[in-house]
Amino acid sequence: MAKLEKFDCFKQTPRTVDNAFFKAYKKPPLLFGKSSFIEKAKQIPLVYGMVVQASRPLYSNKADAIFGEAVFIYTLDESKKYDINFLDSIKNKIINIRDGASGEFENLSKLLNDENSMFYETLPKSLTENIEVICQTYPIVQSNDLPDWVIPDNNILPLYIDVTKQNKRLNIVIPKGEFWAIRIDCKGNRIKG
Repeated sequence: MAKLEKFDCFKQTPRTVDNAFFKAYKKPPLLFGKSSFIEKAKQIPLVYGMVVQASRPLYSNKADAIFGEAVFIYTLDESKKYDINFLDSIKNKIINIRDGASGEFENLSKLLNDENSMFYETLPKSLTENIEVICQTYPIVQSNDLPDWVIPDNNILPLYIDVTKQNKRLNIVIPKGEFWAIRIDCKGNRIKG
């Protein structure tokens, strides 16, 4: 299970990036340049993302699973971006839609059932209590980017969302897997012992 409380100190912005948390990125994430990532990392929102569905290898506890795609939902709404119960309720509605829908949900159902689709969709507000919720596919390039190399049992992963993208396809950064195993203080520095 992901230790989400480790991220409480990183929810506020601007945040410091000279610590073990960000040093876990030996290389910049694929979608960012290193200096660009460090500058953005001081400000970009940290939210909880709920995995709605993902490639099978990302659920198996095997370190050799090196690639897969996941469909996340998340919101930037201040009142809901860390609300696991809210995200879980939306996930359950989406699963029902995936299993067969028509009308305003038909396109979403098709996207969820097409294993080759890459998409970014704002969910209909009739599903989300009038909160803007994004449903987006994201490739997970290395399973060691996940806690214990798998998607956690509760399907929640903290995500940094780059909201500066002009094309509305927001970049997601998942904290590196090795971060999950280190003990840190609220400044992001390693605790010895």
